[in-house]
Amino acid sequence: MGERVASQLTAADALATREGTVYVEPAVPERAVGMNYRIRLDASNEQLVVSTADPAVTVRVPVSTTRPLVDSTTRGTDLAVRYDGNGLSVGETR
Repeated sequence: MGERVASQLTAADALATREGTVYVEPAVPERAVGMNYRIRLDASNEQLVVSTADPAVTVRVPVSTTRPLVDSTTRGTDLAVRYDGNGLSVGETR
């Protein structure tokens, strides 16, 4: 799942070259390993972090883009990938 979201960030980065602003709602499962999860974009470490609380599981996926990443977090069930001219971020759907 982390790889899927990371690839959506890369695709949004490529689309931003032509479109200027990008909004994508990737299809992701509502639960990971039967648990609710969060997705965090860690800009300083250029990685996507997928985590569950109980049990505590964290998966980190490197993200390489030409546009800057913005620190952002959202629930896995309500995921949107955005580029608004300032950077790529994850957040809640509209």
